[in-house]
Amino acid sequence: MTVTTDGLLLLKCGFKIPKIRIVLLDLNSKLCQEWKQNISDFNSTSYSTETDLEWLGVPVELKVHQGTFESFSESLPMDYIERYNPSVTDCTHFTQNIKSSKSRGVTTIVSPGNSLGYLGGGFDKAIAEMFMTGSDWKSTERYLQKKLLNRFNGYLTPSNANLIEFNSQEYYEKSKSWNLLRCNSILHLPTMRIPKPLLISEYSNSNNSDYKNIQNYYKNTDLRKWLAFVFDCTWEILSTVNLANLKVLKWKDDRHAIIDTIIIPGIGTGYGNLPVDTVAKAMVSAITIFLNCKLISLEKSIYSLRFLGEDFKQLIKDDELDDKLNLEKPNSVLPGPSNGTYDPLIDSLKVLYG
Repeated sequence: MTVTTDGLLLLKCGFKIPKIRIVLLDLNSKLCQEWKQNISDFNSTSYSTETDLEWLGVPVELKVHQGTFESFSESLPMDYIERYNPSVTDCTHFTQNIKSSKSRGVTTIVSPGNSLGYLGGGFDKAIAEMFMTGSDWKSTERYLQKKLLNRFNGYLTPSNANLIEFNSQEYYEKSKSWNLLRCNSILHLPTMRIPKPLLISEYSNSNNSDYKNIQNYYKNTDLRKWLAFVFDCTWEILSTVNLANLKVLKWKDDRHAIIDTIIIPGIGTGYGNLPVDTVAKAMVSAITIFLNCKLISLEKSIYSLRFLGEDFKQLIKDDELDDKLNLEKPNSVLPGPSNGTYDPLIDSLKVLYG
């Protein structure tokens, strides 16, 4: 595996993190099956999640876990968890040890929430209960809202991701999220302004064939819109973590630790009512393009636009494209299916990379 510039920076700064984990976690068995199927489709191409996913020069483990936070914690190495013991050290020294650790990072959990930071239902409430230090999950919600709403003047735009850290002595001592997962941040990403279905599953009971065709057209149009939304949300999650980690490395930001584990649930599959097959394909596509160490940036651009059904040739002409590709990656081949077409609602990732 070739060591990237960021990977060299990681080594130069003395970090020896063995791998970075991306955990697709949910209770929905159908969603987990779809995640696994799309990972399998990707692995059926010339690329593999076992060898070709890399971040900061470190191998990436992409895994699916159907279950709870507690059940996932049982799969973590025992030496990954570092429990806070107030009788041994004070919080100041403890947090400094966390931030200066070179062999392991910390975990963040993605909260696909709403524009006001409420955590009252489903996955968000489970997060709130993991981060609470007493018996009131609302304390997590109040802390999150105070941080986010003050920062953004009371309103969070959908798909805008933000890391919120928890680093009090009480948090390290009492929270499940730290003591089970070594997690001290929530990556909040609103998927909706207020809790409501994003897609109506039943369009019409009419038997009129023309009417049904019209409804199916709009249904597919909506699906394409939401597929792109989920892809962009996933990319935003990865970009936010990437920027946070680069700040630690490039700007020697000792206020934070390297994030080496990201727990991501289904985006919009709960109350949002988005189809799990569409969501799973969009999420796995974004992850495997973003982290594919065999692709240069221009190829990632093309794969992303092709997956989303956009004509990248509107931006860059064939001769210019060939020049750019050959300049950065000699003897490269234009990525994607030979006929140049790809429909994410129909085709698998095997076709995208064909």
